[in-house]
Order: sequence, then C-alpha cells, then structure tokens
Amino acid sequence: GSEAVALEQAGDLSGAIAKYADCKTSLATAIMVYQAVQKLKASISADATAVTQDIERLESQKEEINTRMEHLGFIGEHSGELIPLEEQIHPVRLRVHKRKKKRKQVLLACAAIGATTGVMLTGPFGAAFAI
Repeated sequence: GSEAVALEQAGDLSGAIAKYADCKTSLATAIMVYQAVQKLKASISADATAVTQDIERLESQKEEINTRMEHLGFIGEHSGELIPLEEQIHPVRLRVHKRKKKRKQVLLACAAIGATTGVMLTGPFGAAFAI
C-alpha cells in the first residue's frame, strides 16, 4: 500500500490505481488463507472468533481500497478535489497478532496451507503475516 500512497502523492493516479489493485489481490489472498485457517480451526474444535473477525476486517479494508481506486479513477478522468487518503483507507489491527502464541500457530497453519496449495502471500500486505 505504501507504494500506491507514494504514487498518489506524486500525482501518478493511474500508477497508484495499479498498486492499489496489487493490494486488493494480496488482501484477497490473505482472506483466502484466513478462511482456510478458520476451517482448520473449526475442524479441531478451536475458537475461531478472532479469525472470523480478522477476515471481516480484511474484507472491509479490501472494500476501502476498492473505493479509493474508484475515486482515483474518477479524479483521473475528471477534475475534482482529491479526498484525503486517511478518510477512505483505515489501518487494520488483526486480532491474530495480539497474542504471540496464537500468532505463531496461525502462521504455521498458513505456511502449511500455503505449501500444500501453492498459495503465497506477496505484495504490500504480505508483511502483515511477518512475525
């Protein structure tokens, strides 16, 4: 996301839209992994509330990015006032990151799922899963 913000601030709206599209792809991948983790946790009768809430937060951020992309596309085609980024995209705090032991369990599950399915978290939001 930071590259998109930098491009936007430099006035390169189409470049920013492309980078935001990359962000959306990364978020979609993260959501897919979280959903897989949720199914895994459900299969071992663990509490999946935190994972469910994190999925909702990631989906919300994905929608915020989509709204921002639409706004930048409109501004690029028409002249108008740019809405400040902070009003459209808000930081996400994932519950899975709050407890170190749980975070490690989720990361291991994500790694196992990724290795099994070939899904890799890349792009600007891939760092959200870093320890």
